[in-house]
Formats: sequence, C-alpha cells, structure tokens
Amino acid sequence: MKILHKNREGEFCSRLSGKSRGLGELVKSVKSNGLVKPGRLGELMRLGRPNGLVRSDGSIKLNRSVRPNGTMKSTESKKSRFIGVGVEFCIVKTERELRLRNYSPRTISSYLTYLKEYLNFIKITDKRPDVEAIKDFLLKKHEEKYSPQTINLALNAIKFFYKNIAGDPFRIEIKCAKKSLKLPVVLSKNEISRMLEVVRNQKHRLLLSLAYGAGLRVSEVVKLKINDLDFERGIIRVCGTKGGKSRITVLPDKLREELKGFIEKNDSEKIASCIDCGSENGDWSNNDLNGGGVGGCHLNNYVFPSNRGGRLATRTAQKVFFHALEKSGLNKQASFHSLRHSFATHLLENGTDIRYVQSLLGHQSIKTTQIYTHVSESALVGIESPL
Repeated sequence: MKILHKNREGEFCSRLSGKSRGLGELVKSVKSNGLVKPGRLGELMRLGRPNGLVRSDGSIKLNRSVRPNGTMKSTESKKSRFIGVGVEFCIVKTERELRLRNYSPRTISSYLTYLKEYLNFIKITDKRPDVEAIKDFLLKKHEEKYSPQTINLALNAIKFFYKNIAGDPFRIEIKCAKKSLKLPVVLSKNEISRMLEVVRNQKHRLLLSLAYGAGLRVSEVVKLKINDLDFERGIIRVCGTKGGKSRITVLPDKLREELKGFIEKNDSEKIASCIDCGSENGDWSNNDLNGGGVGGCHLNNYVFPSNRGGRLATRTAQKVFFHALEKSGLNKQASFHSLRHSFATHLLENGTDIRYVQSLLGHQSIKTTQIYTHVSESALVGIESPL
C-alpha cells in the first residue's frame, strides 16, 4: 500500500471530508498519490464506497466513471436524447441510420416493423432500456407463435436502436432464441422434370430451369441481366445478392442455345422500335454477346422482363412456381427456394466437393452448406433398417 507523505496527509483528508473541492478532487488525489495511511482508511471508504470508487478490501476502483482530469462522470442513468419525442420520430431516425449503413431494403423493413411494435409496447422512450420490458415483448412474440429467427430479428432491431440511435452505452444482455433445425424441402430430379414439362410458356420454363440449374434465389433470377451471362465460359455473374455480395455460378449447357434464342427473340421488337425511332439511347450492341451468338441485344436488359417492361416481380415468379407445382400433381410443401435446395443437394449426391457447392451458393459459412448433407439421398444408400 502506498503511503502519503506526512505533509500531504492533512491536505488529502481535507479533500476526503469535502471541504476542498469535493469528490472529484478526492479521486484526482488518489490517482496521483495512492491510498492514505491505514488510520485514515475508514474515512476514505466511507466517502468512496457509495460511489463505487473503493472496493471492500480498501483498494481503489478506477473505471470509466473517472475522467483523466480526476473529475467524476455521473453514475446515474443518462436520459435518452429522445425525451418527450414520439414513436414516429424514432422510426424516422432509425430508418435514416439503416440506409446510411447500406442495410438491405428487406432488413430495413423488418427492423422498423418490430421496432415500432416494441416502442408502442413499452410506451416509453425517455430512459435507458429496461431489460425486463424487452423480455416481456419477446415473450409476447413467443406466445404469438413467432419463429426463433423472427424473435432474434426483433431483438437485433431493439439493440440497434438503443446502441446507434438512442446512444445509450448500456449493453442489453439477452441471449438469442435457440433456432430449430428445419431441414429444407428438396425435389428429386424426376419431380423437377415433371414440373418443367407441364410449363408451356417458354419464359416461365426457362425461369424455373435456370433457377434450378444455377442455384439462384428468386430475387436473383428476376434481377438477372443479359450482361451477367457469359455464354462462352458457361458462367453467370450474380451481382447484388443477399448481404450485398456477388458470386459466380454455372450456366447449364442444356439451356445455352434455348436461352440465346429467347433473348434474341425477346429483344427483336425493342431493337426494331429503337431503330425506327432513331433513338440513340441505350447500349445496343451489334456484336455477339461474349462471342456466344446473341447479336444486337441491349446488354443492360433483364433476361426475364415483365410484359409491361422492366423487371419481373418476385411474386410473379413465385406464382409461376406454385402453378407448375400444382399442375404437375406433386404433393410437397415446396417453394421457389426449393429449386435452390435441390440444386445443392443434387450436386452433393453427384460427388461435388462441398467447398465448391458453398462457393456456388454464396454461403459465407460452410455450416450453412452442410445442412444439405442431411437431406442427400446418397448418404442413405446402403443403409439397411434393423427391422
């Protein structure tokens, strides 16, 4: 224990009693001189312990409550910067911050939805987060049969608000809900063939075929543009995907010629209209696309455009899938995303290395790809039931 010099003891004790400059000067003196003599320790602890400065053993506890100049920061709960404001103001501020951080539109929409529900639930925005109130809100979601993923999303939205918008340094110590392991619905190769055979519309059939053959999400296949297709190398550049990442996947050989013909036929009327009007707008190429034989196409056009122009809606693509599923007579709870699940599972069954499958799907973690090993039929081949 460091002992104060005798001629400094009186000055230090004066500061302890508050006769000099108060508790801030006490802390400043302690930081520079250490502890007082044992005879004065009781007085030090009497003043210091209620403020969290002295431990039970008499040692000094110097933390973020003490500024470098020795003055004390307030240990009371700081009021939020949103005292007296409404829910809508908090929502607008949160949306602004999410957009600045380049969150996806879908994530922004989900965050704002659950944050608005939470703020209306607590009816208070002028103090630091109440952990018990947050737990009550999450339990309410659980009672309403929301999935663990949705509950975790709501929790992340609340944490984002308090940390980045309200500016409260208080850490919310709430564990995420345990996620249930739900195996993906996979269609067999024969089932996919049956489904594609009943689709008479060429655009719809190519849409479903490419989504399965390249492992594309519904949002990716409707955003696909002509310049994303490399017919010569047999690859597809998938840009602006989930999480803002880009990747390269395969362009099926069986679809190349039909896809080229479809693109040329689809753009022929637009090209003729552009020439007739003498328009100079747009990058109209007279050369074959990637040397693959697609000439005179607007490279920035969508591969599967809407009949009214522009991009095909994701909901329309999903309806195409459900109509084909129903017409083929398949009795499975499948969705458009099942085509992507089937792509990954069939690659693994064909002996493709799981690392390549991870790259084609754009998964950041190999654990996400490993779930397809649980639904691979090749893993069950040779296993006999004990019955």
